[in-house]
Amino acid sequence: MEGHISNLRGTDYERRAARRARRAAQRRLNLLNATVLYAITVPDNDTIPELLDRAVAAGRITEEQLDEVEDVDVILGGNPADAPAETAYVIAEVSLAIADNDIDRAAERAGILARAGNVPVRAVVIGTAVPDGVRQYALQRDVEIVIMPE
Repeated sequence: MEGHISNLRGTDYERRAARRARRAAQRRLNLLNATVLYAITVPDNDTIPELLDRAVAAGRITEEQLDEVEDVDVILGGNPADAPAETAYVIAEVSLAIADNDIDRAAERAGILARAGNVPVRAVVIGTAVPDGVRQYALQRDVEIVIMPE
């Protein structure tokens, strides 16, 4: 029973984090006009699936890599403050307690999306807490950490 409660708690946190991700991207990542394109709380949007399908057809990514990106928790799109005419994306993994594997997933999925769309992609992990060692690991992998209270 405890496992089911943990899953429900994690899913509820993921929904709340997705709702607040747009504002966090604007404030913390300087992403103008940030929009949540892909998340548990967002109706299907063709932007990301079409980008991924074109990338597979062009041979920039594999079907397995497409599947990997489709497992991401949140994808945002917007314009970087330092290049407002450009498009950029943010891939965010959501986890109550951030761990190394969350950092790895965010970094790898951001790399795949960057290859797929030939656009800048930032990797982010959203959570309630992060141990110091994991914070250091995130810096090494160039993954931004956003702390959101439960």
